[in-house]
Amino acid sequence: MPAPKREQFKNDSFTTLDGGINNSVTSIDVADGSVFPSTGNFRLRIDDELLLCTAVSSDTLTVIRGVEGSIADSHGDSSNVVHIITDESVNRLVKDSVVLAGDDSLVPPLNTIADDNGDRIDSTDFSWFNQNAAAVTDQHGTIVMRVPATSGDSLRVQQLTAPSAPYSYVAAFQACAFRSGAGGTVPNFGFGFRDNSSGKMVTIMVLIDATSGQRLQVSNLNSETSFNSNLTGRDNFLIVGSAVWFKIENDNTNVKFYFSADGIEWSLLASVGKTAFTSSLDRVFWFANNPGNTSGADLLVRLVHWSRAS
Repeated sequence: MPAPKREQFKNDSFTTLDGGINNSVTSIDVADGSVFPSTGNFRLRIDDELLLCTAVSSDTLTVIRGVEGSIADSHGDSSNVVHIITDESVNRLVKDSVVLAGDDSLVPPLNTIADDNGDRIDSTDFSWFNQNAAAVTDQHGTIVMRVPATSGDSLRVQQLTAPSAPYSYVAAFQACAFRSGAGGTVPNFGFGFRDNSSGKMVTIMVLIDATSGQRLQVSNLNSETSFNSNLTGRDNFLIVGSAVWFKIENDNTNVKFYFSADGIEWSLLASVGKTAFTSSLDRVFWFANNPGNTSGADLLVRLVHWSRAS
């Protein structure tokens, strides 16, 4: 059976060569092969050379020589053979274990909340607008917002200062709420731009509607408590997967709103002139809003990803 591609690990794995080797052999004998994982792939170090072991047969190891930029070299009898963790072994483990983590050019790593430089941030790096009785909690690298039920719209906002255009941001959410009400007076959450001076907002959101199912909508808001108009929307929006992904973009001419199932492939929902509704959009934010919830239950929204995409 071929060796599995998944990276293998075992504590305290080291032995010595049983006989010297030149710089080209790909089968090496060691004093005790049982100290290593029973099969490849795993990484070895002999002197300054790194090797990838792809198979184990008793005390004989099948290897690829001179990996990860090291130089294949000759090694004498009884040289130390040590199982180590390397940069590539960790990358391989992530790619084997995390869906869609195999392309370094992608906007994720998935489930990362990061600033514009890619450094991890938490709720303390966002500023509140209209917090009232809402609360945020940092949990396992995500941020959970808990919003009590209200009689009318009241967006609870976590915001950052927007950079100079052009730019785009990606966010992903999980949420739990009772479907209630109809029309606009229903629990909702999302992501968007805000004019800090006027309070106006342009947002992409999911509305949890008792009559139309989950609706995906791009809307203008006069303020955190007043809707102005809907730019576009789709009833019966189905979220398939562990999160709903949004991207917002300000290309210095238009603001654009996208949705995705995975944070990689995007579908454009709306594009509008960046000053069509307000002269300035100097904040980017995520929010939760819990109006019309007759059960009285809190709306729970978990931010599982935030990053600047461009």
